[in-house]
Amino acid sequence: MNYTNKFKNIKLSTIGLTHALFSPEFFKKSDADKQSQMKDWLSAASALYGVVQPDLVISNEEDVCEDGGQYYAENWHGTIVLPKYSVVSLLHEFRHHLQADGKAHRSFRDSEDREHDARGWSLSLLRAARPSMLKQSVRKGYIMFVEPEHLA
Repeated sequence: MNYTNKFKNIKLSTIGLTHALFSPEFFKKSDADKQSQMKDWLSAASALYGVVQPDLVISNEEDVCEDGGQYYAENWHGTIVLPKYSVVSLLHEFRHHLQADGKAHRSFRDSEDREHDARGWSLSLLRAARPSMLKQSVRKGYIMFVEPEHLA
């Protein structure tokens, strides 16, 4: 499945926000600056979609590292937990936040369906916002579920 073109109707404002905040220089910043920039993105994206901003936690706990990231929702408040400062994982877990809040604008059969949706939304968004960043990351093997031919 080609996840990078699954969503063709992502809000232009979300694409612009993602393009503006996640430049190639993002990865050269300090961890504190990366976390701040990711929180800024979460704040702006949450406002665009009308949801409460989730918390962001970076953790090297084994289960988080194995999964590549996790999303928890409790009492209508969400927390995104990532093992590292990954743009794709942030976008993916934010989509789970939208799903939990009912803002994904579709129904889901099961958790696997939710995963396919989050992969498609996050990778389609990154392709629309930063196609060269996506291509470079795929070439280096940093992105799962995307083959170089998907980006041709």
